[in-house]
Amino acid sequence: MGVFALLVFALVVVGLPRGSLSAAEAHAAWLVQPASLRDVLARVQADGQAPLYFALLKGWTLAAGDTPLALRIPSLWAGLLGLAAADALFRRRGGWLLLATAAFVIMAAREAHLAALLLALTALATLLYRRWRERPGMVRGLLYGGVGAALLLTHLLGALVISAHLIHWLLAGRRGRWWILLPYALAGAPFALWLVISFKALRDHLDLAALLPPLSFPSMALVGAGLVLLAGLSQRQTVRRVALLVLVVAQAALLLAHPSEPAWDVALRRIDAERAPLEPLVTAFAPDSPAAYYERLYGLRRGIRLEIGWRAHTPDEVRALADALCDETDVWMVLPADSAADRVQMVAALGAERGIETSFVVEGVLVYHFRAGAP
Repeated sequence: MGVFALLVFALVVVGLPRGSLSAAEAHAAWLVQPASLRDVLARVQADGQAPLYFALLKGWTLAAGDTPLALRIPSLWAGLLGLAAADALFRRRGGWLLLATAAFVIMAAREAHLAALLLALTALATLLYRRWRERPGMVRGLLYGGVGAALLLTHLLGALVISAHLIHWLLAGRRGRWWILLPYALAGAPFALWLVISFKALRDHLDLAALLPPLSFPSMALVGAGLVLLAGLSQRQTVRRVALLVLVVAQAALLLAHPSEPAWDVALRRIDAERAPLEPLVTAFAPDSPAAYYERLYGLRRGIRLEIGWRAHTPDEVRALADALCDETDVWMVLPADSAADRVQMVAALGAERGIETSFVVEGVLVYHFRAGAP
């Protein structure tokens, strides 16, 4: 299994520098953008997210920066932790399950996303639960409870994992009854505190359809975590074989459906190379979008810049914005190809008295360079 772990590690490392950030990765980068940890946690709470992954990511970015590679490295460490825990968990129950989860590990460990940490803590908590269940004790209970708390503070789906452990303990026959209180109290106390503090935000954001969209990382993490639990705790060979089959099918579906991310960095690098800082730049991106992230990364905020993507604009507002730039010879505009109608109206308004000097499309990014006198 050591050779297999090294192979997975190599595949993850090779894929880390790939392409632009996805929308989910850019959202994570935006959540940890504030300078102080308190502000980060406030933004995470308002977003309805659990705090642990983003607190760890903020600490990491303070030391390593927030480049795409730096943002993805914590997921690499989480993937390796999960791989080691899964190796120990399945060593006596069929190491072939590691092969069945390889694609989950590789894809999750390449993303600046909490899915890798969720899977790693699921495997580690299940391993510690099994050891504590086999031989209850204070130290083992504390270790299991501590990892359980970390899992619960990573994602709400962690509650399903801990609940599965509890149900298994009840169905499999209870050993050392009072020891059940120690790890679950340790895991549940910080989780309950977080639920109380974040109740309003969670109520506003809790949408199971949005939480688990088809073939998203959270939904695949849930599938993977559930099957890891089923295979790790089951004593029946048939159950483990069915879990393996479902894992293989789910991973194949994820690999086939995983879309390529737009090359935001390519488009914005080109603008940075061609645009003079005093030439106004109009952008229409949400602040947590990949394009907004690369704006910050490449310094496109230098010079004159007008951001119109934070809300919809009426036709009168569009005309007023265009009139404010009427004396400018050169104006740049960058917007997604599927922009709303008011963004399209802005393109028409800016081009009414200018020609288009340059226009190009890079995988979903529309770029216009308007210049007076251009054809």
